[in-house]
Amino acid sequence: MNKYNWLIPNSKNYLIWGFSLLMICGLYLFNWKAETILLTYFFETIAIGFIHIFKLLATFLYSTSSTDRKGKHPASSFFYIPFFAVHYFFFIFIQSVFVFAFFTSIIPGLKDSFDVWGNYKYLLGIPEYLMAFMSIVMVNVAFAFKNFFLPKKYETKQVESLFTQPYLRIFIQQFVTILTGFTFLFLNADIISALILILIRLIIDLALNYASYNLDFRDKLIKVMNNSNNPRDMDKARKDLNIFLDD
Repeated sequence: MNKYNWLIPNSKNYLIWGFSLLMICGLYLFNWKAETILLTYFFETIAIGFIHIFKLLATFLYSTSSTDRKGKHPASSFFYIPFFAVHYFFFIFIQSVFVFAFFTSIIPGLKDSFDVWGNYKYLLGIPEYLMAFMSIVMVNVAFAFKNFFLPKKYETKQVESLFTQPYLRIFIQQFVTILTGFTFLFLNADIISALILILIRLIIDLALNYASYNLDFRDKLIKVMNNSNNPRDMDKARKDLNIFLDD
């Protein structure tokens, strides 16, 4: 089998390819601005947060692996859900302040960067932003149903272990988006920045998707991500990646 087959569209990665192609069509067919693409990937953080809250709730209510001897779910498990919501969306608020400060001089109509709700409301009133934002929301919802809710993975998960699942993806997403944002700002290469972002995200998402069902590729990915040859470090990296990929 060709070692690059994971890059080819198939039944396991069609949502990833579909969204990336939609972003490219938005640039060239719908005349979306490059900043629309950059903000869409930032907006994905919000979608991931809300979806993860529903994952945690489903796990708390229906998991058979986190009940006590009487078959009841410990109240301590429920605490993780509001704790996640508070600290995760506080992070989004801080992130949004910096994002809007970055784009205030680029997008007419944006208000003070601390008026986060007002700025999001304004963007959602613009058709191209609304279409792009809703597209990434629908893709993430589809992934959640395909990989988590329909297979009923919430029945075998634990709230405590599921709690940290979004963070690797968020870290990768923010790093790539910020990197291309600097290209957008300092090189004045808006379309190129958007295309670079779409391409890098496409490759990363395809790689992580392939690692979710190919264990050999997953081990190779762990070795790339982990600089240490210490077996304990490798085991920890493997455990963390397994939690992230098993969504």
